[in-house]
Amino acid sequence: MRLAPQGIGAALVMPISGRLTDKLGGGIVSVFGVVVMTVATIALTWVTAHTRETTSPRSETTVTRRSPEPLQKYREAGDAGSPR
Repeated sequence: MRLAPQGIGAALVMPISGRLTDKLGGGIVSVFGVVVMTVATIALTWVTAHTRETTSPRSETTVTRRSPEPLQKYREAGDAGSPR
């Protein structure tokens, strides 16, 4: 289910990229694709272990899919961080 958006996106973009390749040539379209992928990869360098998974659009509360129990013993001990 997590790969469905990638497949849908590829299915939507393939006809467009095919037409652009026919009109402009493969070299220009390839360079554009490499630039887009480079920018996206550079954006991933800002992701850290402390980056929120996702946020609610109406507030700054974090929406998590995991259970908080593994960190409960550290919160009770006064240390909200992970074990060192």
